[in-house]
Amino acid sequence: MRQFEKLRALRAFEKQYLDFFSTVEDHHLIGEIGYHQAKGKPLTLKQLFLLDVGSVATVQRRLRRLKELGLVQHRRAANDRRAVELTLSPKCVRIFAKYDALMSSKPPARDAARGSGEPTHVCGLCDSDAGSRNLLVTFLAQGLKRGDTCVLVAPAEGQKETLAALHHRRQADSQLVVRRGITRSMRC
Repeated sequence: MRQFEKLRALRAFEKQYLDFFSTVEDHHLIGEIGYHQAKGKPLTLKQLFLLDVGSVATVQRRLRRLKELGLVQHRRAANDRRAVELTLSPKCVRIFAKYDALMSSKPPARDAARGSGEPTHVCGLCDSDAGSRNLLVTFLAQGLKRGDTCVLVAPAEGQKETLAALHHRRQADSQLVVRRGITRSMRC
């Protein structure tokens, strides 16, 4: 089921950021230009036509549209001023970096209470240190139970009490990262 949650997240990302893909040629053009750019040898216009992505007129039309959207840039080659090199714009590179990170990440954790694939955010109000620690221990225990990696940043004295309360619930030491925090007094 988790693969479908990830697929759903990918589709939502595509709908929001990759809506410029309206044809198969768009996919091929962005893919080929990005591939050659990543290799350090930008694709020339002539090389693009030789890839047989579509007819010359179709490639020119699709390329013009991608340039107008600010996704593809062109410049004269430094070594041969007759050749035109194509690269993806920084904006387009950032979008695909986010897409790559989303594809390689774990699917979003399920919220047991709602049964949805959306991550949750917890905020709790506590009237004492003990109440705060209990909320923290419960929150960490739920994350560890789901298999998430949890990070605890707290002063040394707070760490000991939290880890002692969490110890009987903890499943894997590698899931919990503990870092020492700094205690600062707050004055209003």
